[in-house]
Amino acid sequence: MAFVEINWNPPQRDLRVFSGLLIAFSGFIAWKFDSTIGQSVAAIAAVAGVVGLAVPQVAKPIYVGWMVAVSPIAFVVSNLILAFVFYVVVWPLACLMRLKHRDALRLKVDRSVSTYWLPRETQRDPRRYFRQY
Repeated sequence: MAFVEINWNPPQRDLRVFSGLLIAFSGFIAWKFDSTIGQSVAAIAAVAGVVGLAVPQVAKPIYVGWMVAVSPIAFVVSNLILAFVFYVVVWPLACLMRLKHRDALRLKVDRSVSTYWLPRETQRDPRRYFRQY
């Protein structure tokens, strides 16, 4: 499985959105951390965000560096979520169905039947085509 694709040449719109988010992030850092280091990080992020809004190409190295730093995190988190859904939802449901001998897909071979064809009632009303579900 491939890592998250990194856009090495982001358009100006993405850089402006990133800069705006950087300003919001700096506000959150300033609000959450009262220490000198927190205030310094917030000030640097705010300045970088304002400059990035004015001149988006200045924010490109920060944007690309951020994407390179967080792409492994995104890869791990997405795989953890996928594994969680599989092992907590799908697998127990499949085990329950197997314990109850439920064959929802009708995969068991039944030698007593001549065909596996299931007759369906045809729809006569053409308006039914617009209400598929």
